[in-house]
Amino acid sequence: MSKINYGVVHGRRYLKKIDFNRAVLWKTREISLAAKVVDHWFPEHGIEEIVFVDFKKEKIYTVSVRKAEKHWVKKTMHQDSQYYFSIGLLTTLPLRREEQIPMIDPDDFRERE
Repeated sequence: MSKINYGVVHGRRYLKKIDFNRAVLWKTREISLAAKVVDHWFPEHGIEEIVFVDFKKEKIYTVSVRKAEKHWVKKTMHQDSQYYFSIGLLTTLPLRREEQIPMIDPDDFRERE
């Protein structure tokens, strides 16, 4: 069974470690989130912000849930449902872990089966 990176919840933020170049569907310029995360974790934890973290590029890509949900589309490809939205919605910032991701270490992004 392959491992899936579901990310972590930190306060009202959902953080997911990504390799931006591999995470984006370049044909449509979209990025996705697992439907089970959006449908269950977001309401359960009151998530207000989505933060994709690329440690390799030392950048974060962020968008409010309110903004993303206006544009995302739920699609099922293969066996997993995902919410897809345009990377044009993301704000790109330099990664400053001490300011933007307090107490989150790259090792905290454990992949789960």
